[in-house]
Amino acid sequence: MSNDPNTVEQFVSACRIQNQVWGIHCEDGWVTCPSSLYEDMNVIPFWTNAAAAEANRIDAWKNYDLQMVPLDEFIDIWLIEFANDHHVLVGPNWESELFGEEIQPIEMEAEFLKQMFMPKDR
Repeated sequence: MSNDPNTVEQFVSACRIQNQVWGIHCEDGWVTCPSSLYEDMNVIPFWTNAAAAEANRIDAWKNYDLQMVPLDEFIDIWLIEFANDHHVLVGPNWESELFGEEIQPIEMEAEFLKQMFMPKDR
């Protein structure tokens, strides 16, 4: 799926307000899905709140744990590490059908930086 700027902007805005992101974690690490855009790429989905993440903890993921990541850690460490990996995309607020936007980590980092200069309640 191509990047919908509104989805990415809304995800970033909501994460900035809550100062956190949520993911689903298992003993092997973060859950991933194959990219629908690029061969040999995986997508790690993240959500803006626990309820949205919980709604996606179904089927093979139902026994995995929700995990909150502080926003500064997500921006300053995780997105950079994902970008350096070159095989990982970020999936902001995926739906329960494991469908949604796929964005390069560096593009999401850029959106966070862009919004840092805007008021949080935008």
